[in-house]
Amino acid sequence: MGISHDYEQILKRLDVKDLIRCKSVCKSWHSLISTSDFIKTHLNHSYINNEFRHRRIVVSRYGEPNKQYDSCFIVGSSNGLVCIKTSIANVLVANPSSREVKKLQTPWFPRWSSSLCWGFGYNLCKDDYKVILGVSNSGDDRTCFQMLELISNVWKDIGQVEYTFISNVGALYNGTLYWFMNDRKNNKNVILSFDLSKEEFKEVSQPDDDVYNGCMDDNISLSLGVVKEGLCIYESRLSPSSKKWVTENNSMWKLMKRDDNDDEMEERDVVHYLRPMRDYVPQKSFLSHIDVCSSKSGAYIGSPIFVQSLVSPHVNVNDRLPKRKRQKSEEDDNCRRVKVAL
Repeated sequence: MGISHDYEQILKRLDVKDLIRCKSVCKSWHSLISTSDFIKTHLNHSYINNEFRHRRIVVSRYGEPNKQYDSCFIVGSSNGLVCIKTSIANVLVANPSSREVKKLQTPWFPRWSSSLCWGFGYNLCKDDYKVILGVSNSGDDRTCFQMLELISNVWKDIGQVEYTFISNVGALYNGTLYWFMNDRKNNKNVILSFDLSKEEFKEVSQPDDDVYNGCMDDNISLSLGVVKEGLCIYESRLSPSSKKWVTENNSMWKLMKRDDNDDEMEERDVVHYLRPMRDYVPQKSFLSHIDVCSSKSGAYIGSPIFVQSLVSPHVNVNDRLPKRKRQKSEEDDNCRRVKVAL
């Protein structure tokens, strides 16, 4: 017996934890909740009905004195999946809500002389997720980029740029990653973008006003992030008096005046805290929540946006296989999948 439309409307409003429990109610519910159509419907509903300021994720350092986790940081987050670098060469993609984890192929680079920059995002055209890695060797004025798609789990070269990076992690906005880079030959900083669908690098225009030029002349440290209005440039050590510039869809940059966000400066917002990974297995308390001051702080603006979802780091491969191969792949995948019981 099929599930009525009314039940579907109710289920799509539930949290991921409740939906996972609902899978045990009956076969028809398990079948519905596992379909790609329902997963996308639930994701879209989560985006529409969750306030923007309640979607950030960071790595928690509290209660983890072991220094082996100091190098653990979040590369990026998209549609409920989070890319995490746990050591110099280990990269994971996890869904903190469903507690599924996928270990990615180890990238190659000369570790003794390399600096790295990263990015993670969703490719709408291929319905797949991409991890970007930029490598700058010591004394070199260029950055060589590699890319991994989850469906293949294989790194490939995608080109190089004649810049060295300033931003270690790219800011994701509207399917495009952005980094601050340094053009040593012309002695200037630039903003480099990478379109995840077109797989194209492009230099992006910067604000052209006296305040911004003054910050550049004074070598004030600037960072990239995302706010409700769009892509944002902000002073790295952000304070209520600091300057911020915002652009939407690569239009003109706008200097945000203090009056534009007076009401939001004192708000306290919920941030998802991801505990460090141990042996590629999430802790039982995979996510925790805490109130933090000011949704306009630098730490908040620079953190990836996060929304809870049912999207699996493994699901894309099976969606593209014929039924018989899909069943065999699911059996093999169950052996490889790392999952913690609720």
